[in-house]
Amino acid sequence: MLVKFLHPFAVGALIAALLLGSPSTGRAAPPPSPQKVTSVEGVTEYRFENGFRVLLYPDPSTPKVSVINTVFVGARHEGYGETGMAHLLEHMNFRGTPTHKDVKKLLSERGGDYGATTTLDQTWYHETLAGTDENLEFAIRLEADRLVNSLLEREALASEMTVVRNEFEMNENNPHTILTQRVMSAAYEWHNYGRPVIGNRSDIERVAAEPLRAFYQKHYRPDNAMLIVAGKFDEQKALGYAARYFGALKNPAGKLDRPKTEEPAQDGERTVTLRRVGTTGLVELAYHVPAAAHPDHAPLAVLAQVLGTEPRGRLYKALIAAKKSSSVAATAWQMHDPGPFFIAAQVDRGGSPDEIRRVLLDVVNALGTDKVTADEVRTACAELTNGWHLKSSHTLADELRAWAGCGDWRLLFYHRDRLEKVTADDVNRVAAKYLVRHNRTEGTYTPTEKPERADVPRAPDLAEVLKDYKGSRAIAAGEEFDPTPENIEQRLRHLTLKSGVKASLLPRKTRGETVILKLALRYGDERSLAGLSAACRLLPEVMLHGTREYDFAALDRELVKLDNAGIVATGELGAIQFLVQCKRQHVPQALKLLGAVLREPTFPKDEFETLRRAKIESLRGALKDPESLAVRALVRKLQPHPRGDVRYTPTIEEAIARYEAVTLEQVRKVYTEQLGGTSGELAVVGDFDPEPTVRQVQELLDGWKTGTPYQRIASAVGTRTDGGTEVINTPDKENAVYLAGHMLTVRDTDPDYPALMVGNYILGNPMASRLWDRVREKDGLSYSVQSIFSPGDLDPVATLEFVAICNPANMPKVRRAMTEEIERLLKSGVTREELDAAKTAILTNRRTFTDAEIVAKLMDDLFTGDSFKAFAGRSRKVRELTVEDVNAALRKHIDPKKLVVVEAGDFRPAEKSR
Repeated sequence: MLVKFLHPFAVGALIAALLLGSPSTGRAAPPPSPQKVTSVEGVTEYRFENGFRVLLYPDPSTPKVSVINTVFVGARHEGYGETGMAHLLEHMNFRGTPTHKDVKKLLSERGGDYGATTTLDQTWYHETLAGTDENLEFAIRLEADRLVNSLLEREALASEMTVVRNEFEMNENNPHTILTQRVMSAAYEWHNYGRPVIGNRSDIERVAAEPLRAFYQKHYRPDNAMLIVAGKFDEQKALGYAARYFGALKNPAGKLDRPKTEEPAQDGERTVTLRRVGTTGLVELAYHVPAAAHPDHAPLAVLAQVLGTEPRGRLYKALIAAKKSSSVAATAWQMHDPGPFFIAAQVDRGGSPDEIRRVLLDVVNALGTDKVTADEVRTACAELTNGWHLKSSHTLADELRAWAGCGDWRLLFYHRDRLEKVTADDVNRVAAKYLVRHNRTEGTYTPTEKPERADVPRAPDLAEVLKDYKGSRAIAAGEEFDPTPENIEQRLRHLTLKSGVKASLLPRKTRGETVILKLALRYGDERSLAGLSAACRLLPEVMLHGTREYDFAALDRELVKLDNAGIVATGELGAIQFLVQCKRQHVPQALKLLGAVLREPTFPKDEFETLRRAKIESLRGALKDPESLAVRALVRKLQPHPRGDVRYTPTIEEAIARYEAVTLEQVRKVYTEQLGGTSGELAVVGDFDPEPTVRQVQELLDGWKTGTPYQRIASAVGTRTDGGTEVINTPDKENAVYLAGHMLTVRDTDPDYPALMVGNYILGNPMASRLWDRVREKDGLSYSVQSIFSPGDLDPVATLEFVAICNPANMPKVRRAMTEEIERLLKSGVTREELDAAKTAILTNRRTFTDAEIVAKLMDDLFTGDSFKAFAGRSRKVRELTVEDVNAALRKHIDPKKLVVVEAGDFRPAEKSR
């Protein structure tokens, strides 16, 4: 019965896969040999006779391998009645094939990072796994199998339909998302770019298995797909696996037809008005521009940078710096066919949409007289190209995939080269040609004396444009280092700076000679920090916005000069943290800039007001959001500290009031009277010289005494232990949120911690768990469901949280399903099969770390006293766990009666109008 659901041309491939590894009973045909097509900067393309393409991008410096299978089908390929099918197939292709019954489970057992996405132009499936031959073969075999053999059973479709509908409803909760959809719909009368990827609600609800299977068989074929392999792998083995699993596949008879609709030139302003419940307004302008492959895309990308970047952008100066808006953006969409150029600005509370619209149009219209300058173009091009060396091979693989969706993967490099040649004349030309009123979606129709149109050219012939393209020099690879906990611990250097700051260093050769540095400084105590929560959170950001030598814009320019180095500041009560990322040769200058931020801040009033206003507007935007309200309500119930306690969690309204009341003088006072360089943590990972780096950090901290000695504020032990339920009504929000929490007195050093971690994985791991199987796969109630276990580090205060989203009408079913699965776990316990699968997935995932993950853990370890050695020890304890250990720990610490539940959504009567 299974074979009838397969592509007619794929039955032979299925039989071959079923027999793979069995003794040969006849003369087997050798796998087809691919032909090398081209190679650019370390990326090589191969093509098989069936039209299937493979890109190989080896990078031995990373411990992982990424496999991306792109199928060139998206919303623009859908016909009448097919809206949302490309996205629905993305979901269904995780439902299994005859040889891969449970795709999510198979991927989870290997500890991989995986997923899939559908856009207007393409659908892609990706997995990043430990870089072994076994994982490489598994991933390639899986992707070849589900390219042609997905079951698409009616029962699974009925369940997945409700999940996709739930995702549709989740999008409906965000008015900004809906506004963009409406603008696109108005801007595109004929082309499918006017259709949202998620599809039409009625099409989602009424889709049948037969037309969906026909859509699958039409578009999922070897000559309409491309595989990308990047990271740590053997090239010859990768080609061999691709030949074995993809090369033998056959295409159906007939050539695949591609969409031929071209959007005609727009001949007048168009307007869209959206009215929904919410708190933060938005104004958008959209202009038709050429496809990403067209030469005009590069100057348009530069124009977007000139307009929207912070803090130099023209929109930023006209709106944010002028305190008329808290957020602006400008983007030239990267599309296969002619797409949109978007300009947007947020309307803050009390602001006027008409005023924001007027300022946006003034900035655009001023381009006619206030031309873009060579300096603006030079800086914008540097920002768009200088970060090239900081991109991992996994990131570049995803960008190759994106540009392939625009017509050819080589456009990634070609676009970079085009950016380097863009001139001010180019930018001014495209601004004058495309950013004109008759090409804008926003306004109203006005009769004109003569036709006004901007004829957008077609995408060029890429075969001709790129036939002789060779690209530039490939990025130098780093050393081959297996970042296991044991190897990391062996190479780490631990020390304490003269100032008192504790440090951990991990020098190693990295791809692109990159370095990540984090510095945290701690200050104050429970008494000195009372009433200063808002000031503490604003402090590091205000410091970063102006120093004695550099204002915010000047500091940003200096970082751009350092190959787009970055400094990011964050703060919380009693602590500030700075993250620095740069190349090896720029470490001294980057630290010099950090030193200016730390020791010479000027606390500019205008910048303080901008940051304060942004915090307030962000909080106001959460006032009607179910998830934001539910999360805050749950925290307040689980940890009900009194209002005067520094650990008290305010309501959103109270948080807004705090930021409305905070003053620049309070921020300055925290800096001058409490902050210093005597207590904190430093972690550095990457390509750097330890001795001069440590010496320079010590020099910038020398003599900086803490005004109020740091004393850690302990988490309160004995917080809420009784259960309860709170319902929050959020009108006009079609997606509801279920949150539940349980307090536990557990630290990560507790003997029960490994068992609780594994038990939680079995219960609520996203993508493959009991909650996932019940709530999403079986009942089809939620797009996302999981449980999260967060142990205490220095105090025995842990939380176990349960999360699901759903249609408000389905909340009783979700509540019942969640409760039943928790109780079933405690009653019947985990099984041997579940335990073995969970241990395999967890231990596989804990074997390797990225540099960013290493830095984050080192900072935590320096603060808590943990280590990679102890981490490896806990992994050994996970390996030794028995079913009895896990069940005993779960029953000891979890009591459903102590569960605190918060439900937020639009729970008006079911007959409410949609």
